[in-house]
Amino acid sequence: RPISHYQAFKEGLLVDILNPLALVFFLAIFSSSIPPNSDYHLKFFYWAEIVVIGSLWFIGVSLVLANPMVREVFQVTLGRIVNPLISCIL
Repeated sequence: RPISHYQAFKEGLLVDILNPLALVFFLAIFSSSIPPNSDYHLKFFYWAEIVVIGSLWFIGVSLVLANPMVREVFQVTLGRIVNPLISCIL
């Protein structure tokens, strides 16, 4: 069923925010690389960097997969290879 761009954005944002693996990953990175007594400016810089890089990544993936030809190649050709491979790895 087709959904609006806003609905797709909202669902994607909720999935990303509620992902416990991402939360654990960033907590591990922050706790090992940022000293507890560091300046708030440094902490804000790290947070802003993660937000910008993450946003650019998701926007880029969305734009690439929004192309019908790319999406079809990914689903038909790569889907047959990537899905079983990832299933075996997991």
